[in-house]
Amino acid sequence: MIRWLEKFFHDKLGWHVPGKPGYFDGCSIHARCIYCGKEIMMDGQGNWFVGGSLLPRVEGRTAAARRDADGRLKDEIIVRPSPSADTRSADHIITEEELSTSTKMHIEDVRRGMDWIAQRIQKIGARHDWTKVEFFQDFYRQFRKAQETGEWGVGWYDEIHIVKERHHLEDRCPDDVTLLDVLERIVDGVMAGMARSGMYEPRPLDREILERAYMNTQMMLAKVVRVLDDLPKDGRTAAARQDADGRMA
Repeated sequence: MIRWLEKFFHDKLGWHVPGKPGYFDGCSIHARCIYCGKEIMMDGQGNWFVGGSLLPRVEGRTAAARRDADGRLKDEIIVRPSPSADTRSADHIITEEELSTSTKMHIEDVRRGMDWIAQRIQKIGARHDWTKVEFFQDFYRQFRKAQETGEWGVGWYDEIHIVKERHHLEDRCPDDVTLLDVLERIVDGVMAGMARSGMYEPRPLDREILERAYMNTQMMLAKVVRVLDDLPKDGRTAAARQDADGRMA
């Protein structure tokens, strides 16, 4: 009901509804309306109005058109160029305004990247040990046999569990292992140990696996970042981007 009313007031009265705040320019919060996709800004009373040009454009598509077939937003992180945030990439003498703005842009970019990773960690947690549920009879047969004989033997664990799931890194490490898999392995071990015996003994992990996971995680994140080069860089004002003859740079 609330969503229906939001949509009604948006369409009839122009009351915009923000998604996640996208950028703070030092004065106002910028976001994008979840219904029309327009960039909006918050006024002093907490209301939202159309304005601003700091957020990445959405290429004229509606929110519905930007979604995949399963209804989720596409798997990408959109950022704007911010070369002024680093002495190694700045191509001119940076003003205080530029450095302040580009630094805030970098902080926001990192937040987006961390959110992307956090969402995937939550999904991994929700699916942990799913093969114990979907293949429960196979799991139980091997569990019962292990209790009776003292050995796991070959079966559900080797043929299903470690083949279809990624967190048993010591027994079967995926070629594309990431630090998300490492985190699942850590949480799995700690939770299992504490809940089953009341104690946990830390276990080392092969250095080669850790190094590969570290490298793969960097590449995994880099592949979903899209830099929009057609936007004004570093949030500089129009005046700051003008040539000496008064024309836009």
